[in-house]
Amino acid sequence: MRALHLPGYRDAIRAGVLTVMASFNAWNGVRMHAQKYLLTDVLKKELGFNGLVVSDWQAIDHIVPDDYRASLKVSINAGVDMVMEPKKWKLTIALLTDLVKKNDLPMDRVDDAVTRILRVKYAIGLFDHPYADWTHFDTIGCPAHRALAREAVRKSLVLLKNSGNILPLQKKGKTYVVAGSHANDPGLQCGGWTLKWQGTIGNIPGATSIYDGIRRCAPSDSIIWVHDGTVVKNAAAAIIMVGEQPYAEWEGDRNSGDLVLDDASKKLIADYHAAGIKVITVLISGRPLIVTHEIERSDGVVAAWLPGSEGEGIADVLFGDYNFTGKLGFAWPATAEQIPRHKSADQKPLFKYGFGLSY
Repeated sequence: MRALHLPGYRDAIRAGVLTVMASFNAWNGVRMHAQKYLLTDVLKKELGFNGLVVSDWQAIDHIVPDDYRASLKVSINAGVDMVMEPKKWKLTIALLTDLVKKNDLPMDRVDDAVTRILRVKYAIGLFDHPYADWTHFDTIGCPAHRALAREAVRKSLVLLKNSGNILPLQKKGKTYVVAGSHANDPGLQCGGWTLKWQGTIGNIPGATSIYDGIRRCAPSDSIIWVHDGTVVKNAAAAIIMVGEQPYAEWEGDRNSGDLVLDDASKKLIADYHAAGIKVITVLISGRPLIVTHEIERSDGVVAAWLPGSEGEGIADVLFGDYNFTGKLGFAWPATAEQIPRHKSADQKPLFKYGFGLSY
């Protein structure tokens, strides 16, 4: 815990972070919302954190099953200062009041929590400016914002494979197939926590799909859109966009053996490879997938993560207007057995930490 996870908190506190959220998970059998040692002894006392600790969404419910009063008592005494309770907030206020009256919640703990909350509100100027500033509201999504988002897409892409310098692609004189479940779907590009908690599939107002971005970068008559798995044999290369479905939080939990592409995506890559067509696979995912066989059948491979609304940023780099600069922030596992990596450091990953090619 101290070697792997604590340094990030220490650096954040030194940088002036004002809020920390307790997590849903447990450590050594004790849920984080009941973990006085970590929330109070380590975070607040040892690391000197003077901000507030907020609970996660309805997380306090899980501390003492079927006893919300007891859950509140344990959590607040453990060091939670602010309760994120969207539904039972009136009950929460009543129970907290009762806990104080019956000396189950010491006043010095209440005073500490209130002081921390007020300190944060003063620090961010909430008492001087209590309402949101709508001055620049109409600029949200303006061309300058989209240009910056497109730049972020370009700089985050990681080139994992480029056999025979298949990339960058030529803008003229070649015919390219664009295919795959994620090629023309802005919702899949964005993932979870977008228009909906778990994300959405399909069009997003104002967004540019990767396919549309490619059509803007290259002459439209040189791009063939294939949506049904058909193999076009007269193409110079197939740009195949595949990846995960949108998810957020625990709804995205998978066993390590399930972190693979769906069968249709695997078949699409395999079919174009078998037909002798050059394959550029673009992976759209929020985490590394086990794609060792698909990479073997691809001439070029790009990890595009979840690029969001500006799909044209991917086309910018595929066609050489910009270079690849992204590097892996982790070692990419070769097999499901290598997840998590710190338990299998003796095994060779598919790509090492910090890997990333460029033109």
